Formats: sequence, structure tokens, C-alpha cells
Amino acid sequence: KTELPEFAFAARRKKSKAPQFPSGAKVTAARRAGKCDKKDENQVVLSFPAANGADSLSSPFDYEVSIEVPGKAGEAPQKTVTKLVYQPGVQFVQRKHAKKVECVFGECELPEGEYRFAVTPLTSLGVRGRALRLAGI
Repeated sequence: KTELPEFAFAARRKKSKAPQFPSGAKVTAARRAGKCDKKDENQVVLSFPAANGADSLSSPFDYEVSIEVPGKAGEAPQKTVTKLVYQPGVQFVQRKHAKKVECVFGECELPEGEYRFAVTPLTSLGVRGRALRLAGI
């Protein structure tokens, strides 16, 4: 077994921990009028608190924000739309990161029927934290 160089991606990924949302964190959603390609469009704006990392390797880099529809009996939910949203202020040290993050979905992106939103924090090394979920509005 060979040792990985200290700064190799795989070695750094092994040292990092998953970013976590603060205790009691929730996703909220609000509808608003907006524009897409200069056309009027109804939108859903998701807001959620920034996740925290134990150290710089574990700091949130971005968030995977998905719309999930129920799977068939016994199957996992299916993702219909996924967006990656950078942690606002990610280019700065963690203490300067924004405390709130938003993601906008156009009404045209929302599926018919039952769905929910899932927000998962990720580090720059791809380590995934636990997702927050919100039933569709």
C-alpha cells in the first residue's frame, strides 16, 4: 500500500468532514414574480441557512438543490431538477461566508403532482452533508 502525498485530492478528502446545517435549520419557500430571459415568470425562492464546516477542508463550497418526486413502491425518490448553488462568499475565509443562501426555481421547472425540495451541502472535495428537505408548495 502506497501513501498518498499530503496534498493529494484523495488524501485531503479523507481528512475532511461533511458540512452540517445548524441544529433546527429549515428550508423555507416563497413565491414571487420574476423574469426568465426577459419574460415574466412566477418563481419559487428557497432560502436556507448556510452550513458549517469543522475546518477549512470541511467548509461548505456549494449546495446541491434538487426537486425530488416519489419513486415507485420501494424505490428511492427521483431527482427531476438539480442546481448547484455556490456558498455566497466562498472565496473568503469561512467566517466571512454569508449566513443565508437562496436558490430560485422557475414555475416551469416544478413537476406536476407531489414533489419536495432537497438541499445538500458539499465541500470543495465533494464530501456531502445531510440534506434538509421541504415538501413542495
